[in-house]
Amino acid sequence: MPNLVVLDQKTRALANRAMVRHRTALQPVAGWNHKVVPGDTLIPADECRAVVAGISHDLEPAGDTERTASWIEVLTGSLPFTKESADGLENADMWLAAIRGIYAENPTNPHERAIIEILKRCEYRPKVFDVHKVFEEFRGAWMIAKHTAEKHLKEHERRQTEAERQAKPC
Repeated sequence: MPNLVVLDQKTRALANRAMVRHRTALQPVAGWNHKVVPGDTLIPADECRAVVAGISHDLEPAGDTERTASWIEVLTGSLPFTKESADGLENADMWLAAIRGIYAENPTNPHERAIIEILKRCEYRPKVFDVHKVFEEFRGAWMIAKHTAEKHLKEHERRQTEAERQAKPC
């Protein structure tokens, strides 16, 4: 299934620049519990909106595409198959079907990074759970960045409402 969220090139470019420029604020170390307080310097609102749109687009499932199949070929062709590495699945076809399912339900963007990470970590074909875990690590970092950008947007809105309230005569 292709991405359903349409992202124009201008928004994509702004999101990419914002992700690099504000990497420290958006990194997982900020965490889910990072609070935006009134005195904080905020990421500009247009950049926050672009980051949220870009990550939302990137988190769309890849589906069962040719590109997905090519990454699975890289994985299966790079690591030897052993019975222990197949989650107890007796059949290589069952293992491959499980891996295809994981790749289809995950975003396209981290496929290459996931393969590289798996190849670094594994001597043999990984357990299905291990492949899923690598994708969860990448998705978790993106979700934290998206959540942080959303918090900054809420604070922008709160500050704007406060400024409008204070500008009104009593």
